[in-house]
Amino acid sequence: MSATSPLGLRLLGAALLLVSACAQPRETPATANDADRKSGRTETVPSAARGEEDKTTAGGRGRSEGAGRPGDGRRRSEGKRGGEGAEKQTTVAVVDTAFDPSRISISRGAEVVWKQTGGLPHSVTASDESFDSHPDCSPISVDDCTAEGDTFSFTFEEAGSYDYYCRVHGLPNGTGMSGTVVVQG
Repeated sequence: MSATSPLGLRLLGAALLLVSACAQPRETPATANDADRKSGRTETVPSAARGEEDKTTAGGRGRSEGAGRPGDGRRRSEGKRGGEGAEKQTTVAVVDTAFDPSRISISRGAEVVWKQTGGLPHSVTASDESFDSHPDCSPISVDDCTAEGDTFSFTFEEAGSYDYYCRVHGLPNGTGMSGTVVVQG
């Protein structure tokens, strides 16, 4: 494959983005406690014209919304809000190759909204896969990632520490573009 072919350029660009993300300093990630994520449900609801699909995850409820790209088949998913006390909302900006802020502390039942503010493709993926904004997103499949203006939200119903990363610019071990949500009981 030639470095000047469209696929070659795309792979080269993805590799350069990953390398630059890995060079950024980051805090030592907190370790997620699997025992804290034994309940919860995320409901994925494609737009009305596409039917419906349910997906069960642990730890909370999530939803993502975005314009996507015309004809890309991207799903719009919505989750039901958690019970009492789920009124708080915290926003994390998804900017270039960083989550801002990268570490937040919230109360149990609070919702975190990740808002894509840059032009690069991203995902918001729990290191233990308990939530994932775009499971098919990858450095070689950027059409399945978020686009500028998209949002993903997740309501954290269980206390604990939740590490997350971007599938394009980070790794599940906390290398590169990653963050942590600490949920206080």
